[in-house]
Amino acid sequence: MANLNPVGWNWRLVRKVTPEDGFTRLRDAMEAALKRDDVRQRLLDMGCVPTGFSPDQ
Repeated sequence: MANLNPVGWNWRLVRKVTPEDGFTRLRDAMEAALKRDDVRQRLLDMGCVPTGFSPDQ
C-alpha cells in the first residue's frame, strides 16, 4: 500500500478533578515544546510529523 498518510494521537490523562487552568498549562507546554526546533527534529527522526492542529481540530 503506497501513498498513505499515517496519523496518530497523543493522549494526556489527568485526574477528573483537575482544574481547567491545569488543562491550559498542559496545552501551552505542549505547544511550546512543539515550537522548539530540537523537539520537532527528534519527532521527525522518529517518523512523526507534528501537524500543529489545535485541541478543537
